[in-house]
Amino acid sequence: MKAAVAGQPGQVEWIDLDEPVIGPGEVLLRPLACGICTTDVKFVRAGYTGGPRYTLGHELVGEVAAAGEVARWQVGDRVAAAPYLPCGSCHYCFHGQPTLCPHLFENSLDPGGLAERVRIPRPLAERGLFPLPEGLPLSIAALAEPVGCCVQGVEDCGLTAGDAVLVVGDGPMGLLCAAVARAYGAGLVIVAGLT
Repeated sequence: MKAAVAGQPGQVEWIDLDEPVIGPGEVLLRPLACGICTTDVKFVRAGYTGGPRYTLGHELVGEVAAAGEVARWQVGDRVAAAPYLPCGSCHYCFHGQPTLCPHLFENSLDPGGLAERVRIPRPLAERGLFPLPEGLPLSIAALAEPVGCCVQGVEDCGLTAGDAVLVVGDGPMGLLCAAVARAYGAGLVIVAGLT
């Protein structure tokens, strides 16, 4: 199967990878849409520097192509996938800071979303796949992961209805954060661009 990875600085390469093999409780996704994150752009700009090749794409929406004894998911189900999963039991998870979990990347997309097939490990298949509503455009569904990041940020701020919010940065994440703040009841939302 083909997968997109960073090549020379500023270039993306399509390389051949073995198709992932799933085990019990795991899911194999056929990507339908995948957003391009600033993280992906940074990897491409820097270029491949040696070591394992990182398959680009973690804002993934896909269709279940195979399921290994998973009660919840069936072949053909359309889902949004979390890119990784905190353990839920360490100090950071216990204190509401799951993005600092030292085990965060132990259960992650294999490889990334810009591959022809993606293995979803059992814990991620159980807690990190979300069914897509019927008729939801894939271009909107692929925003699930970045919107989730914005929701986490707004909730961490303790926003209450009517609060004024300043979002520094007018890129995609900044604009999504502004929309989420408004949806959470912010009164005045100001977006300040950096350029």
